[in-house]
Amino acid sequence: MSYEIKRLVCDYNDTHIVVQSTQQLEIIPKTLMFFKVSVKDKQSQGKISFQHTRKTDLTVFYDTKVKEPCDRVHSKMYTNPKCFLLSFQTGYECYTTDYVYFSLYSLSGSFTVMQLTFQD
Repeated sequence: MSYEIKRLVCDYNDTHIVVQSTQQLEIIPKTLMFFKVSVKDKQSQGKISFQHTRKTDLTVFYDTKVKEPCDRVHSKMYTNPKCFLLSFQTGYECYTTDYVYFSLYSLSGSFTVMQLTFQD
């Protein structure tokens, strides 16, 4: 239990993991993990891709405004995605915020490689 608590400790100013390019990630079982992606000055939609090490029950909750999207509050939800787009806010053709947000949830947990790409 204390091991899992240590893995969850974040900077006191923010509870989000900032996503930059490619990173290995341990998805902690039964824990909602929050992420943010800087989209400031990006002209094209970003894409998050996953390379799972085994079968997973991953759920992704995405939003352009809500900082902690979850099963009750989100604009998009993906189940076991291999990738998903960091879409623009409805009605816009560009990002209107500095960050977009998503969270990951898995009952069983897993290891994955997460990759962020933008078409420039």
